[in-house]
Amino acid sequence: MKLTARVFMRGLAFILLGYGVMGRGFAYLGFEPVYVGEMVLALGFVAMANSGAVKTAVRHPSMRMLLVFIGWSALMTFPYIPEYGMMALRDGALWGYSLYALIVSAVIIANPQMMRWLLIRYRTFVYVFLASAWAIWAIASMGLLQGLSLPGSQVDLFDIKGGDNLVHLAGIAAFVAVGMTRKRTLLFCGILFNFAFLATSKRAGMLAFLLAFGLLILLNPPQLKLAKIAYAAILSLTILLLVNPSVDLGKGRKISLDQMTSNVISMFDKTNSTNLEASKSWRIDWWTEIIAYSLSPRYIAAGKGYGVNLADMDGFQVLEDKSLRSPHNAHINVLARSGLIGFLLWFGVHAIWCFSMLRASLDAKRRSMPTWHGIFAFLLAYWVAIMVNASFDVYLEGPIGGIWLWSLIGFGIAARYFYDHQPELGMDSTMVVTRYTDLDDA
Repeated sequence: MKLTARVFMRGLAFILLGYGVMGRGFAYLGFEPVYVGEMVLALGFVAMANSGAVKTAVRHPSMRMLLVFIGWSALMTFPYIPEYGMMALRDGALWGYSLYALIVSAVIIANPQMMRWLLIRYRTFVYVFLASAWAIWAIASMGLLQGLSLPGSQVDLFDIKGGDNLVHLAGIAAFVAVGMTRKRTLLFCGILFNFAFLATSKRAGMLAFLLAFGLLILLNPPQLKLAKIAYAAILSLTILLLVNPSVDLGKGRKISLDQMTSNVISMFDKTNSTNLEASKSWRIDWWTEIIAYSLSPRYIAAGKGYGVNLADMDGFQVLEDKSLRSPHNAHINVLARSGLIGFLLWFGVHAIWCFSMLRASLDAKRRSMPTWHGIFAFLLAYWVAIMVNASFDVYLEGPIGGIWLWSLIGFGIAARYFYDHQPELGMDSTMVVTRYTDLDDA
């Protein structure tokens, strides 16, 4: 294996771990305006150029659509650089990080052993995340480490949103449920423990977790022991009802069954919580405004472009420093900035990729290939969690969610290629739970 591929893959695993556990604090590792995500992206371009597999990766229909989307989005960004400068490039991260999909897919296709290596690395991420996520979120919420940051950064070192954590918890739950780890009972206990902490933080994250796991149940991987999961969930809910814990974290955050119940109810109906209802109304009003002007003759083709502060221009700014730029919905953000053409391309990329993964998952199940079925079910559940969270928060506009999403999509394209051309790579049902294999040994 080439050195550039090994260095890139280790760098990718490193930043995904950092984004997943530390959030925005880790994202500022580096020197403005080039941070760790951009550094690894540069390594990725070198690794991709040396892979010789770019043409193979581009043959996947979703990748072709993605390249068209990137081209259109670039046309919606570069003309605004003279007027808005770095702000245009900053907003363009929404589509710019999609380059990770092309890089990851090409590098993995050129080095098949990397698929297993990344899955094993994700298993390590599972252990680290379950052991630390709840504690880091609670400590950050209470402000115990406020002011601790990387040199030159104004963001706290541990600055993670509960909704983002719930996205990864959904992916972890899927990974464990499809049989990619040992000690599943212990890990499910860790998942439920973290969920009890994090579910009170964000409605979007809770919905992302529930819908992702709901999809997993519909796909019904052979390794999914639904009865045990149901028993564990019922037992945990019973304990919560009996104990009814309430932990005040300060700053208006509280871990309680009442808060969790309010979050669930607010997704579908009105609640007595003024904050929850105000947040919902603000989003709906802004999204309605964007849809209205995006379908008008002036903006239907090209949108407002990347660089303009949408919150200021649309009259929905709520922060004194005017740092809010996006409408808490990545899909609506694409529509506002890239017009209807860009939105349809965005939708096409995800629809084609999702259909490809779903078709492979169902085909693998029909052919009694449990590992392949589990891999595709895991990818689909993770993708659903990311997309749902991105529908209610600023998530894909930065590296914390953007690099995770596009790396996942790139991995899926490579996995689909191997499923079609080298299915023996996934024939071993213990592909991930067996002995650790390093890139140097592969």
